[in-house]
Amino acid sequence: MDPRPSVTAAASLLLILALSFVLTAAVAVLGDGRDAVLFLVCAAAAAFLGIGLRLVARSDREAAPLSARELPLFATGSAVLLVLFAALPFALGSSKMPLSAAIFEASSGLMTNGASALPSPDTAGTGLLFWRALLQFLGGGLFIALMICLLPHGQGQADGFWMPDGPNWEASRLRRLAPRVLGVYAALTLLCAIAYFAGGMSSFDAVAHAFSTLSTGGFSTHAASFGFFRRTDLQWIAIIFMLLAALPLGTVAMLFKGEIQPLLTQREVQLFLAMAGVIALVAWTHLALAGIESGWVGLRHAIFDTVSRISTTGFEAGEPGRRGDFHVLLLIVAALIGGCAGSAAGGLRPIRLAVLIQGMRRSFIRFVHPHAAVPFTHGGRRLREEAVTTVFAFAVIFFAAFVVLSFALVLAGLGAGGALTASIMALTKAGPAFGPGLTAADYVNLPAAAHWLLAGGMIVGRLEVIMAVVLFLPGYWRR
Repeated sequence: MDPRPSVTAAASLLLILALSFVLTAAVAVLGDGRDAVLFLVCAAAAAFLGIGLRLVARSDREAAPLSARELPLFATGSAVLLVLFAALPFALGSSKMPLSAAIFEASSGLMTNGASALPSPDTAGTGLLFWRALLQFLGGGLFIALMICLLPHGQGQADGFWMPDGPNWEASRLRRLAPRVLGVYAALTLLCAIAYFAGGMSSFDAVAHAFSTLSTGGFSTHAASFGFFRRTDLQWIAIIFMLLAALPLGTVAMLFKGEIQPLLTQREVQLFLAMAGVIALVAWTHLALAGIESGWVGLRHAIFDTVSRISTTGFEAGEPGRRGDFHVLLLIVAALIGGCAGSAAGGLRPIRLAVLIQGMRRSFIRFVHPHAAVPFTHGGRRLREEAVTTVFAFAVIFFAAFVVLSFALVLAGLGAGGALTASIMALTKAGPAFGPGLTAADYVNLPAAAHWLLAGGMIVGRLEVIMAVVLFLPGYWRR
């Protein structure tokens, strides 16, 4: 296994992080000036290590590109390295966060989770708030780039990350779409910022929330998240862009060409929108019948909460836990479903759920008709058996990771209810936990061990579980 491609790629990511530190320092200078020098020092450290790694990895022989075998090590190693550097401003800056909380905050940023251990975002420095939002924007873009990089190695169709849908969606075409997809990601972020600004946010809040929206990250510059803003039309703007962020960006890119048919005919998009609609309708009905919220207010909150969790963004407009236990359970289901493959969203993804449901259906049919041929299909196309096997393996490994993380959090001092919801939110990257066991505000006072465990859970969840867990298999390290 040649380490040079992995080292070179990781060095490039460090240089990108160094430039991000410089940009944040400039924003801090334009704001309240706090932590500006620290961000420049962090930029110098990241640039020094990045350049050093590139020099070490340089050779007269041409290095081979990253292989499929090397990608899990590169992705996990790079995630840990970037988190360590990204945590420096939180630990050494004006917020003076403990190391465990700083690592947790950086992980939540880069892994686009949204749970926060920052004591009071409303009084934090401008630079620190911008850094949190920028981390989510970078994390969302890097995840999309990673998924595209998997395609040349034949992973795109077999692992359930992308699962191309339709005759025009081929791996070669997706690779050519990579620059366009990331360009659409940036363009949508810009449009979102403009919409937020037009809706009444300050320019700083608009940019920060746009970074968190299109990355499906969920960090806010205010402790109350969207509950801070008086204008309710901002919630509708967020709903629109959270939905777009949870759709396959390759398909959304076609909207810029005026082609809406691929978006409407793609099977996973149909499943995603149908599931979101059903959950929102049930949530609205429950809020009305239970006398919690009714009319247009209840409808707005039902749609906002549902879209926020099913897109795994995690914005809040008021505490969701105060809308009843049934509402909490609905949102947990939404978080588990997650966004479409090919987006920055997390969760199990509708396409995987569709395959799992087909597996249950095939088992029932074969129980009655043992010799029946029941193929797995998606969008009218037959799926390869290796793709189906990987989806079932993912489901088992995801459940195992959930069980292990939940028990570990209980041992770290969390209650059973809080541990269960926190584990789901970390692995699906759907924002902070909510409900009677644990709320968004409680993350500040979690034990250090819980911060470390949840940071690890966020990284595992962001890397689609399998890519991180495979490193623990002895066979991975054998030649």
